[in-house]
Amino acid sequence: MPQAVVAVSVWIFGPALGTTVAGFLLSSTFLTYAAVYAASYVYGAVFAKKPPTSGMGDAAGRQQIVRSSTSPRNLVYGDVVTSGTLAFAATTDRFTSDKIHRNGYLHMVILLAAHEVDAIGEVYLNEEPVGALDANGFVTEGKYRKDRSETVKISVNYTAGSQWVDLDEVPARIVSLIEPGAAYPSTSAVAVGYTLIGSRLYIPSTNANRTFVLTFEKKSADSLLRIRKYLGTNAQQADPDLVAAMKGDRWTNDHRLAGIAYLYVRLEWDADTFETGIPNIKAQVRGRKVLDPRTSTTGYSANWALCVYDYLRHPEGFGLAIDDIDTASVIAAANISDEFVDSLQPKRYELHGVCYADNAPDDNLKQMMSAAGGSVVLSGGIMRVHAAAYDVPTVTLTADDLRGTIKVQARTPRKELFNAVKGTYVNGTGTDPTWQPVDFPPVTNSFYQGQDGGTQIVRDIELPFTKDGLVAQRLAKLTLDRARQGITVEFPAKLSAMKLKAWDTVNVTMPKFGWVAKTFRVMEWKLSSDGGIDLVLREEAAAAYQWNGGQPLLFDPARDTSLPIPGVVPALENVQAASGAANLVMQADGTIVPRIRLSWDLTQAVLLSGSGTVQIEVQLADDDEDVWTRLPGLPGDSTFGFVGPVIEGRAYLLRARLVSRRGVAGPWSYAAPHIVVGKSAPPTDVPWFIIDGDRLAWGGIDDVDLAGYRIRFHYGSNASWSDAAPLHAGLLTSSPYTPPTRPQGDVTLMIKAVDTSGNESANVTLISSSFAAIPIGNVVEVFDMQARGYAATFLTD
Repeated sequence: MPQAVVAVSVWIFGPALGTTVAGFLLSSTFLTYAAVYAASYVYGAVFAKKPPTSGMGDAAGRQQIVRSSTSPRNLVYGDVVTSGTLAFAATTDRFTSDKIHRNGYLHMVILLAAHEVDAIGEVYLNEEPVGALDANGFVTEGKYRKDRSETVKISVNYTAGSQWVDLDEVPARIVSLIEPGAAYPSTSAVAVGYTLIGSRLYIPSTNANRTFVLTFEKKSADSLLRIRKYLGTNAQQADPDLVAAMKGDRWTNDHRLAGIAYLYVRLEWDADTFETGIPNIKAQVRGRKVLDPRTSTTGYSANWALCVYDYLRHPEGFGLAIDDIDTASVIAAANISDEFVDSLQPKRYELHGVCYADNAPDDNLKQMMSAAGGSVVLSGGIMRVHAAAYDVPTVTLTADDLRGTIKVQARTPRKELFNAVKGTYVNGTGTDPTWQPVDFPPVTNSFYQGQDGGTQIVRDIELPFTKDGLVAQRLAKLTLDRARQGITVEFPAKLSAMKLKAWDTVNVTMPKFGWVAKTFRVMEWKLSSDGGIDLVLREEAAAAYQWNGGQPLLFDPARDTSLPIPGVVPALENVQAASGAANLVMQADGTIVPRIRLSWDLTQAVLLSGSGTVQIEVQLADDDEDVWTRLPGLPGDSTFGFVGPVIEGRAYLLRARLVSRRGVAGPWSYAAPHIVVGKSAPPTDVPWFIIDGDRLAWGGIDDVDLAGYRIRFHYGSNASWSDAAPLHAGLLTSSPYTPPTRPQGDVTLMIKAVDTSGNESANVTLISSSFAAIPIGNVVEVFDMQARGYAATFLTD
């Protein structure tokens, strides 16, 4: 990698994860360490102190003209309002018909960006937009278009026979029309009854053959401001009007400023307009054209990942070669950035701001991270770009991957904890964009605040590369929800973790912590001296990245553990009651009685709560008294129990709960009211029915109330049970069964189970088959009588 990157790599960034994880030292031996290079300013605002430079100070302060003999080469990304260095200033005289106005014009050249930009839009003087410009750069309306008036005198000769005098211009108004030499204000010297229509003066015929002096007022509107915009192309030429004004001396045709976007501004002095002196000048700029590796094209884009990719490669940024950056990660981050969150917002992650060359490159990069909650990671000597998004893990670590003792910090330290986020962004959208830092509405969360004892703890963040208030709130919510995933793990892994990289997500299964495929993100990856890999992991949750219309998360989207909370016994889940043939029981005297089977789910929380006891209580639903009858307790890991004997056709209420070994009872869980079904229910359907040579075989049922089985048949394809012919007498009690006789040809055989009350299964189980004709014994010879001429008709039955 370039030497410049080696120099950067020895800087320390941290602490990134609070008190348990120190800042990451990036060694010049890139293959030894892979650590998070810039854990984003939004993400850093969660876990670390603010950077030494203030992005908001830059956003506000850099909108002022800089008067300096030296100037940083600034990079403009996205849509911003910015000023720049005053590269040139000079005055020239203004000439009018009657006088010379010394130093009447001030000429200025203001550098906006050290590269070509896509467009330069509105220009502002002291926060006021100048409005539209004509083709020559002059303002067409507003305070910088000055109305001027002056009086003009001309001689008007009026001869007989004509009453109209055509003037060369249209007067604003007539001051006087007087005959020279006459005693004034003698009425005889004043023309009377004249009318002005446009540039035509009508004089009544009574004034014929006289000469008058016409005094009138003339008005004009002059532009006090001229602005010429240059986008910074390599082919741009020096401004010809500035060259002409300087007479080829202080500004010549060689002053092209190729590759630099700038404004040429000419101010015409006017005491009323510029009463406070030279105004500050800034402009709205659609910034740098960037390479999109998805299409291999270069053009304007505010896509966050593409702008970061450009800054990493730019000489004023990090100066990396393309091979030093993982292009696949840039493409993935660019695709995420281009997603739409909802119809009210721009794309997911855009970047709008200026990277100032007099800031340290890492400070600029941290501020750029704020626009996406993203990260730039150095891993294996390659930079990877990641937008804030949940990544589905593909690797699972277990206790088998440990080579030492795992260390867990279960909660964010109090000094780093917060449950609300407020901050500032640059207001560049809406009906009245000020392009100044303003506060966005705070993002709060009552659930988090309750977890912190009811006290609101606010974190303040700055978003200098964000221009939309709704996006600022979304980034604040992302900051808050990600920060609440506070478990940090130091995981000394074997070389089996070699397949992981910094910033990957990974599932961790550690039953002793109650973790089953719990998701973490790799915050640090380091080869250890004993031949393993030391990982620092941070808890992750997919829900933390979701906007959900701005609604706060009112639950923990990634439970810290599934282990039971001491003193808290969970409720049994999915409690259901069932009765019927499958739940009948035969008593010692042979009597068959109904009972209710009550079942529930054996959840992990119940299983981990220890053995304990499950208690079941029952009462008749129509009982006037609210009296519950408790049954003997069952083991805590049971999943069902029986209630009986019960009365067929009656409705019962049933409930169950778990009681821990220490005698702490959980809440009751209720089954839906249940009406008992007993012997009146049909037996279970026969599960299967086959032909095995000459025998018929079937699967027996486990019903307690079972008398036997009944088989019927139809010729052909007919599954109707009611009119089918019996294949045997009585009931069959065992399988298989060989019938003494059988039907011939295509037949449908059907079977049902029958209980002691004569109830049959609800559905038949059938076989469709073809039986060959049964051979006839002791036949000596067969004659065809019709073939021998026998005329009688044979009847067959």
